[in-house]
Amino acid sequence: MNSQINRVKELTSLEENSNVPSVHNIFAFASGKGGTGKSFLALNAAYALSQLHYRVLLVDLDFNLSSINILLNYHTNNTLGKYFTSDTPLADHIVQYSNHLSIIFGDSGSYNFPEINSNLINQFFRELNQIKNQYDFILLDFPSGLDSTILNMFSYSDFCLIVSTTEPISVMDAYAVSKLLKVNEIKAVKLVLINKAKDSAEGEQAFNNIQTAVQHFLKERLIFVGQTFSDSLVTESIINQSLYLKDFPNSQLAHQITSCVKELAKIKQVANSHQPIY
Repeated sequence: MNSQINRVKELTSLEENSNVPSVHNIFAFASGKGGTGKSFLALNAAYALSQLHYRVLLVDLDFNLSSINILLNYHTNNTLGKYFTSDTPLADHIVQYSNHLSIIFGDSGSYNFPEINSNLINQFFRELNQIKNQYDFILLDFPSGLDSTILNMFSYSDFCLIVSTTEPISVMDAYAVSKLLKVNEIKAVKLVLINKAKDSAEGEQAFNNIQTAVQHFLKERLIFVGQTFSDSLVTESIINQSLYLKDFPNSQLAHQITSCVKELAKIKQVANSHQPIY
């Protein structure tokens, strides 16, 4: 425990004395409930960005119920669980998955996974901030829901990408995420991606419903990143535990995901140029 406290103190000192300007590049993929396709989109968005030659770090923050390792059929003992229970730096737990794409994997049902508290979360993000300038994009796959731990993690994110489907319950969950972020004074720029739409009209209507509620009750605006359509090949890639964009690069959904990440790149560029995004 003393060594972990010393490491936090050291990181704090480095942070305070650093003359390197920090970039806004941390995107949290979030949803109110499961079933929106959040983890699938986070993984494939990370891969799409890497294919555009951006340096990408994907982090599975669904700590002990992780999905990224399962979606990729990737086995490693070098996980967040090992990081939290050792005195090794976060950088030692980054796996170079492919060209331009690095991943920090979570655990799945580890019996000795530590209880996550605010001290561990703060330690993690302090170390992440020390390496964030090495990447163009850092994508965080958040757990579903909005408990105090997740809200704490949101406070370190530059952008919150809310993933919603067109179903009314999912639309209401997206509004609930926006409301809790506002109530807890989370400053992250709020973005929305509509997944599993049957066509453009349905996707745009779902976003407009969320936007209308947010503008009326919260006096805020959201940014529409785009929409992705339902595709039966997604189920095939999940069952095969293979990367969808690699297997089906010419599909409509692959092009839509690529279009959405290009929009993320534009939003990040505007934010880092200190121009108004909305």
